[in-house]
Amino acid sequence: MWPKFASSVLAIAALVAAVGASLPSALRAADTPKSKGKPKAAKLATEKKPETPAAPATPPVSLVKRPESKDYDLSREQQERLQKYLPKALPKLSHRDPFHVVVIGDENIGMASHDENSGNALKAWPVQFLNEISSQFLYTGGIRLIKPGAGKPAKEQTQQMGPEITVRSLPRDGGLMTHAMQSLTTYGFENPPDLVIISFGVRDSASTQDLGTYARALQQVIETVRAKGADLILVGPTLTSGESGLTGLGSTRAFTSTMREAAENASVLFADAGDLNTLIKLDPKALEPAHLQEDVLKQYRRFFTWSGGEDSLHPGAELHRLVGRQLFDTMINGAKAAPWTLSAGAATFDKAGHFTLTTEITNAGKEPVVIAAAALETTRWKCSDSLPKVELKPGAKQAITLKYDLVSNDATGFIPAFPSHEPFLRLPLLISTGSFARIEEVHAGIKPVALLWKLESQFNQKGGFNLENVVVNTSGAPLKGVTWTAEWNGQKKSGTIDLAAEATGDLPLKFDLPQMSAKDPLPVKVDVTANGVTLHWERLIECIPNIGLKQDMHLVPLGENKGRVRVRADADASSLFLIFDIDGVELESAADGTAIQLDLSLDARSYGKRLTFGAVDPITIRSGASDGAGVTSKIAPWAFGTGYGMVFDSKYVRCQLSSGRSGSRRLTITVPRAYLYLHEWALGNGNSELGINTRLSFWHNGGFKPESTFSITNNRRDENDAEGLAALELTEEPTSRWTVVIW
Repeated sequence: MWPKFASSVLAIAALVAAVGASLPSALRAADTPKSKGKPKAAKLATEKKPETPAAPATPPVSLVKRPESKDYDLSREQQERLQKYLPKALPKLSHRDPFHVVVIGDENIGMASHDENSGNALKAWPVQFLNEISSQFLYTGGIRLIKPGAGKPAKEQTQQMGPEITVRSLPRDGGLMTHAMQSLTTYGFENPPDLVIISFGVRDSASTQDLGTYARALQQVIETVRAKGADLILVGPTLTSGESGLTGLGSTRAFTSTMREAAENASVLFADAGDLNTLIKLDPKALEPAHLQEDVLKQYRRFFTWSGGEDSLHPGAELHRLVGRQLFDTMINGAKAAPWTLSAGAATFDKAGHFTLTTEITNAGKEPVVIAAAALETTRWKCSDSLPKVELKPGAKQAITLKYDLVSNDATGFIPAFPSHEPFLRLPLLISTGSFARIEEVHAGIKPVALLWKLESQFNQKGGFNLENVVVNTSGAPLKGVTWTAEWNGQKKSGTIDLAAEATGDLPLKFDLPQMSAKDPLPVKVDVTANGVTLHWERLIECIPNIGLKQDMHLVPLGENKGRVRVRADADASSLFLIFDIDGVELESAADGTAIQLDLSLDARSYGKRLTFGAVDPITIRSGASDGAGVTSKIAPWAFGTGYGMVFDSKYVRCQLSSGRSGSRRLTITVPRAYLYLHEWALGNGNSELGINTRLSFWHNGGFKPESTFSITNNRRDENDAEGLAALELTEEPTSRWTVVIW
């Protein structure tokens, strides 16, 4: 009942139509791969040649070498698998036609290491994976990177000749799944790819990214790639080693399982870069849980050890090589089945902040097996139990019972204890038989009741807003007289609700808007009591008044800042102007002369598009302490919102610092209207809006720090998330409406 609700009522999977427009010509680069006829086969060195006079020695031509022990004939089952998942790619690969791949992900796909391999995408797992494909299908020219980066090689061996697989690798430092569409709809289809590989999750797990937002962004990617006609491979993130032991090992697994399920629902090929089974070799005798944990951590952490210490997010070349081979084997044969199966579980609460997990493990093999398991921590839930090893005969089952306690948000920042979009927790378990190890995710239904939220931001609200929600009866029996209380900004609500078995309902959570903007986001707290058990849910809400032209607005200090900053916007037919008045701040300069840094975010999609899911990219503008012009950094093609794709000359985004008679300072920013070409720009119309945020920072005590930063918004959505921006109405008579940001 509730999965259908989560996808339809909460619109988790109901996303915008795939991008169909062609890219602006300004993005088409001269060195992108182009279709060519089949290259002539290179002559082998053993071919008999007529005698000729001696000539200067030349480097020998290098061909891809195939190990004699490998069978390159695909079985019928393998061919059917590739035909199912890669129907467009397989014929081209089989004929060694020109083949182009686009890889989009976080910085790890570009080899973010701490040694000589740093930035060399040829060493990263996507190219290691494609090396296997080039060998399988005899692309003797190997892999060639398009735009490999300054000073980085495009090929492993420049003397390779013959048909090539070309690759455009588009890594993003700190990349989240919400950023995927930026690269996908610009550089990704600059030259239409035959295959797209998407991998995010490492940074998502390390941030406060909501799992429901990840799922929504992923679905948008799937629909877009399909509409463009390319094949798609989704790759679950690598494991992180983590500074707190097993917390790190399990941190990405909820994102991995979410991606796996999305791939299954869409019949898309999925591969797991975090499958331990092919990455480590355990001691078959180490089956006591304490030994299992120690052995796994010791072996896996070696991939993240550098001369200067340990980096829990960025592995070295050895792991990339192993992952590449593993992904190829998964593509050809599918994931190797574990010698066990794990049932869905239940997280049964006896009080707020404490539940008991129950699940069941079954020996799926034909021989007796000894199984050891250990519960891995999540960000908010920690297991207080340990499990003994168990011996199971073929087909035999063993119940698993574990107790979990809530981890305080004091150590994590604000991260909700429950997911927003599904009525279960995804709990990672490390399981091993000695010869086989894997981290499994148990879907543990939250019992006796679950509360789901619609987290999309609400734009242009007047008077009040309604928190859309659904209560799910997960107890397995009818629930009568379920009581609930809710509180936000001093407003209290309460009531009762009856729920049939497996039925859903909703709570009337409508609140009045505040009289003025608050410095900090305010928590909404909901308690639901069913069968004598009270569960507690909490989310944060920021209400931001819409801004009008020529209207002063005080920026929010993000720390105990000295001074005051006001911003005022103006616009005409050719430009957008932002004027910052700075009072009570004594400017200091960094070594390079920088005193002020402004990160400007603008969502300049048209009105209907701006109210939907999307992403922007802040423009960074810097100024010195003396009056004069500032400098604008490089502007991303997608800076002004999903759907933009243009090469912008940053010098036309102007910055000017000036001084007033009273000692105040004024920073004026000018953005050309032509750069916001997808916007309707209806001046005088309150419904013609821009999404906007500004973070103005002053150099202080050696850096640009929160205690010297002022911002329009103060929510914890990612800075690129368009739903976290305020609204600027292009009128001098603003409508007194608000943006409500929930996370």
